[in-house]
Amino acid sequence: MGHFNTDDFRSMDRIARLKLVNAISGVRPATLIGTKNDQGRTNLAIFNSIAHIGSDPPLLGLIFRPVDEVRRHTWENIMQSGWYTINHVHPEYIENAHQTSAKYPTEISEFKACGFCEEYVAGIQVPFVKESQVRMALELAEIVKIELNGTFLLVGEIKYLHIHDDVSLSDGQPDFTGIAAGVSGLNSYYNLQFVKELPYARIGNSQK
Repeated sequence: MGHFNTDDFRSMDRIARLKLVNAISGVRPATLIGTKNDQGRTNLAIFNSIAHIGSDPPLLGLIFRPVDEVRRHTWENIMQSGWYTINHVHPEYIENAHQTSAKYPTEISEFKACGFCEEYVAGIQVPFVKESQVRMALELAEIVKIELNGTFLLVGEIKYLHIHDDVSLSDGQPDFTGIAAGVSGLNSYYNLQFVKELPYARIGNSQK
């Protein structure tokens, strides 16, 4: 592939640049964002831009591309309700999850169109993905506009977390092997595999 500098990126074909830069950050979690609008219509969309913000309070970040260029139902629904769910994509449902990126009209729910079941928890009005083994509900806490390219960072506080009984925990952390998929770029999906757990790093730890 070679080397790329600023001039190379500027002169690169738009689609080629989009594919390369979208993928170069590596494999990220494939997640489905569940929302509902004021009319009670549900929406489901795949995202690969989830980021840990902090644990006290428990905060996750979600990147949105510019919202004034095309209509984004997920954004609109979050702005209306202030709530959304994040659901990890089970490897068996990669094709279903990818299909949610199609441009369905508002009146058609991606849950039904793409073969997912809505699930609700008392006190939370937005839908979870029943097929997801790790899922959570978040309340919108802050919006940060990134002026450089017109994108937005939505910061949400986790108000509810569900980890399926079949998911094993290692030192309090869920093992995502076999229960969650990863994605690189726009449409390349991966299986996640646990490698090893290492102790907290300190100066003087032995190196192999």
